[in-house]
Formats: sequence, structure tokens, C-alpha cells
Amino acid sequence: MAVALKELADVTECVVCTELFTDPRVLPCIHTYCLDCIRGFSKDKFPGDEVACPLCRKEFIIPWNGLDGLPRNFFMDKMFRVRKLTSVVAQMEKDVSAVANGMDKCQQTMKQLATEKKDFLEQVSKREREIREKTARLKQMIDRHEESLLADLKSIKQKRTSDIEAAYDAVECQLAARQSYVSYVHEIIENGTACEIATAASSLHETADELLMSDVNERTLADLGHYVVTFESSTFVADDAKKTVGELQFGKIHCHVVERRNKR
Repeated sequence: MAVALKELADVTECVVCTELFTDPRVLPCIHTYCLDCIRGFSKDKFPGDEVACPLCRKEFIIPWNGLDGLPRNFFMDKMFRVRKLTSVVAQMEKDVSAVANGMDKCQQTMKQLATEKKDFLEQVSKREREIREKTARLKQMIDRHEESLLADLKSIKQKRTSDIEAAYDAVECQLAARQSYVSYVHEIIENGTACEIATAASSLHETADELLMSDVNERTLADLGHYVVTFESSTFVADDAKKTVGELQFGKIHCHVVERRNKR
């Protein structure tokens, strides 16, 4: 196609102005030139004068109606159309080639995108499995730690409740003993004879000393102490359930008990 275009260009271009023919006129020697170019090399010539062809030097006579009377080269007009059509076809073929190359690039890009999508979805699926496995392990770990915390809390509750109830029973027994003593002493004083009162006074005094010496109130509270149950929630997430969830703390708060001396 490039060779054909070159040959068409050579045929359809004027050898004088080396441009595409404008109003091509053919001489008797069959050579063709632009009308303006013929006017140029026929300067100062008139109808009936002889003029030499620039290529073959054969002379021709200017027609009676001047150079405009030279026949038009209609074949060259057709060649113009052929050259234009050939140029258009060549451009179309060039465009088709460029577009075809673009199609190949599109197909290659689509293939790369498909591969990228496949790889990305595989990564997403893998990450999803990792997340689910990790969260499942964390849930199991948290559930086990929850059971452990609740079991510890239950044990703490049972032991502390048992200690408090035992201390309560001891204080209740002492209260009953003191109430019984006070009632008995009041009854002796109110209803007993002087002899009975005198006889019971010594033993009642000893009983009072025993009751006072065995005062369990402050000792019981001191021994029992004051405990608190706290739960420190953790904000740190780790493979350790205690660090992730938190842990219970159970400890005794030490306080000073002021001893009161019993007055007799």
C-alpha cells in the first residue's frame, strides 16, 4: 500500500511546482502540467505562438482561445479520486491495525484483571478463615475463663458466707448466754431471799467474768475481717484469657480494731 501511494503521488504531482495538480492540462506530447504552471513557462506568449514542453522539449501551439483552450486531463481527475480513496483506505487500515493492537491490550488487561480478582478473592477467603478460627479460639478461651471465674466466685461466696454464718452463730450463742444470765440475775434479785442472793452472788460473779472474758464481738469481727470482691476488666487483648477478659481479686482489707477493756 505504501508503494502504491508513492506511485500515485508521483503520477498526480506536477513536475514544475511538485504539488498536486491544480486544473491539470495535457499537452499534445501527452505531458500534463497545472494550468498556472503552463502560464508560467509560457510567459509573453500569445495564441498561435509555439511553446516547448519542459520535459521533452517538443513544441506545441497555443490555441486561438489561449492556454485555457488546452484540453483538461480528466484521467488525472480520476487519478486524484483514486489517490484520495487509496489514502483513505490506507488510513483506515492503519486505524484498524492500531485498534486491533488495542484489542489485544484489552484482552491482556482483562486476563490480568481476572487473575488479580481471583488472587484477591483467595486472599479474602483465607483471611476470613483466619479471622473465624482466631475468634473461635478466643470465644472458647473466653468461655473457659468465664467458667473459671464463675467457679472461683462461687467458691469465694460459699467460703465467705460460711465464715460469716459461723461467726454469726457464735455471737448469737453469746447473746443468748448473756440474755439468760441477765434474766436469771434479775429473777434472783427480785424473787430470791437474802440467803439465796448471798449464796448465788459468788457464782454469778464468776459467770459474769467468764461471759466478759469470752466476749466474741470484737474478736469475731477482727478475725473475720472485711473482704471485698472486685473484678478488674482488662482492655488488653492477648492469647491469655486473663489479660484479655480480666481476673478476679479477693483479698482482706487490714484495719485496726480498738480494744475496749472490760470494766467490772
